[in-house]
Amino acid sequence: MPPLTSLRRNLNGKTILITGASSGIGRSTALEFAHTSPDNLKLILTARRLDRLHEVKTQIQEEVGDGVKVCVKELDVSKKQAIDAIFEDLDEEFKEVDVLVNNAGFMSGVERPPDVPADVITSVYATNVMGVIHMTQAVLSIFKKRPEGGKGDIIMLGSMAGREPYAGGTVSALSTSMKAKKKKS
Repeated sequence: MPPLTSLRRNLNGKTILITGASSGIGRSTALEFAHTSPDNLKLILTARRLDRLHEVKTQIQEEVGDGVKVCVKELDVSKKQAIDAIFEDLDEEFKEVDVLVNNAGFMSGVERPPDVPADVITSVYATNVMGVIHMTQAVLSIFKKRPEGGKGDIIMLGSMAGREPYAGGTVSALSTSMKAKKKKS
């Protein structure tokens, strides 16, 4: 059993919703929360790839046991209707979200500006920007109903591509390309 740390105490009995939990940082975050508070924690794992979410759930159950209850839900955060529906479909024991981890995001395409297709820009923006906004608003409405007047935590994760764009990183590369053109003029 892990030592009783302040983080473990703070997580005890909490419900944590993680977007993009099927791989990468989202998956690692789910595992870390489960290992940190293995006795009394509820995780809502969301992503587009339901089969991978079930793998994460199985891994958590094998590694930490039954003290962590895991709910998996297929969710494409680029679709506001899907975000609204997920909160309506949650089992009663998972409805009181205490922590949101906004992690879902992606980059698509290898084209360089100005040849990035409009559909790539739209889908990346819908996930990486609008998805974060809609998830945050949905969870804030849960927080604000609490007698404490809005108690809860939101963790925002972002890609390094937003700070250090790379060639072929499409939408992130747009800002870099525009800056480079301005410097040359």
